[in-house]
Amino acid sequence: MTFFEKASPALKDTLLSLYRATKPRAIDQRLYEFGAVEYHVQSSGTDRDRVVYLSMSALILSRDVTAARGPGSVVQIVERICPDAIDIVKPPKEGYQLTLRLDFDRIPGGKDSLKIIGEISALRATILIHWLKDVLRNVKYHGIISPIKLEHNPKEPFFIVGLPGKISCVFPMRFREDTDIVVAIALFQGLTDLSSSEKWSRAPACTWSPIPPPELMGESLEDLSTNGGFVSFEISPRHLKGKRMDKTVWNLLNFHTLVKHYVKATRGFLQRRMRNRLNNLVEVLHPTGYEGDQDDVAVEPLGCGCLGNIVGVQRRKGSRSKRGGSCSSAKSLRTRMKVVAGRVRINGFRRFRHRWLRLPRLHSADFKYRKVALSMAHA
Repeated sequence: MTFFEKASPALKDTLLSLYRATKPRAIDQRLYEFGAVEYHVQSSGTDRDRVVYLSMSALILSRDVTAARGPGSVVQIVERICPDAIDIVKPPKEGYQLTLRLDFDRIPGGKDSLKIIGEISALRATILIHWLKDVLRNVKYHGIISPIKLEHNPKEPFFIVGLPGKISCVFPMRFREDTDIVVAIALFQGLTDLSSSEKWSRAPACTWSPIPPPELMGESLEDLSTNGGFVSFEISPRHLKGKRMDKTVWNLLNFHTLVKHYVKATRGFLQRRMRNRLNNLVEVLHPTGYEGDQDDVAVEPLGCGCLGNIVGVQRRKGSRSKRGGSCSSAKSLRTRMKVVAGRVRINGFRRFRHRWLRLPRLHSADFKYRKVALSMAHA
């Protein structure tokens, strides 16, 4: 899941454009991302110093975790980035959990500026990762058995449950459409099969169940009511050491995002395949490689039944006023019939076509009028 960036791309581009501006620029912009993530970038543009206020939302991993670890850990994380250029504004702006004061004049130039702005854009992810690490350490070393509900995105909670010798992470899955449920369940079953193979034996074991696991007994009915089942990952102590812990925490935080991305990509792939298949069938029913006039405007069906829908007679501009228009239409129709009949060869079909599929000869209007005049003269 390394293709999910920790830094917000939209926030990073906005901050870089403000930093590279030669003069202070006024801005009041809100950026929205998946879930309830919201950034508010505000600058008056009247001060001599290039000062920007950045507010962030959706920084709540759990009420208990935020109250116990929130203020002190956030200050430490912010001070590691650039203490001279970043200050925490207290209290934060209404509707946000954190507000920062950024002084671009104190940010070092060169490559260090890109690194610092990138770390500011990834500050929300860094805080959530730090809090989730603390939760996993507490469950591991203190033996917390009761489930801990974590929710960094609204309506997408997951549970951490301490078990003997391992930690279980349970994800209730919810989807809006039935087709998304089918695609997601196929993904969960594939993950379950992969985790049970020898090649992926060192990865966290994955299981899927349509009913809640026994570890979540006693939780609220709202949290356990799902239409996509429950996905569980068993994390062993070796997954919480060194760099593996960073990868494990990042994958847990982005599991819902991964599932949504997979469902969306799979639906787009299936729709493209169905569209291409439909186009191939249309080409078979309506072949385009025939010799005819290129200035055709409309096509009218001839006769009745499916043959009239597949093969059409072409109408040209001014066909009634020009002499010989009907003959050219008949010639074009015969040519198209030869192309359609010649694409698929069937034994005995030529004899059947000559006997039952003869096309009437179409004469010009002048010939028809001469024939009627001769008959009246003989009468």
